[in-house]
Amino acid sequence: MIHGEGVSVMAKKMSDKMGQSFKAAERLIHTETSYIHAEATAQAYKEAGVKEYEFVATLNEACCSVCGSLDGKHFKLEERRPGVNCNPIHPNCHCTTIEYDPDEEFYWKESGMEMPKRMTNPEWRQKMGLPPHKKV
Repeated sequence: MIHGEGVSVMAKKMSDKMGQSFKAAERLIHTETSYIHAEATAQAYKEAGVKEYEFVATLNEACCSVCGSLDGKHFKLEERRPGVNCNPIHPNCHCTTIEYDPDEEFYWKESGMEMPKRMTNPEWRQKMGLPPHKKV
């Protein structure tokens, strides 16, 4: 990662060196790089004075029920717990977080524009005609 290599390149090197499957190496590297990115993001939030963040799940069919149920919810930064209320929730998690600003809608209106509606994973699943996730 420090050398600017992508997940696939790092996974190939790891799988060759360790004698493990490419997919297992890819999953491990993706998960660990996601964790590093999430930690760096959390540190940036702290340095910028952000008090809360919003969980953002991937809008695709592979999104799990845990991540889907967290999508759109916001949490206090001081209560952030990787694997519980921030990414990565599980191996190969593709979710992320964004800054939560309770005044965001006000700022949009003040600018003369309406704030775009964010679609959550459950809303996306409904729009795509997919069954809802089972309750977690």
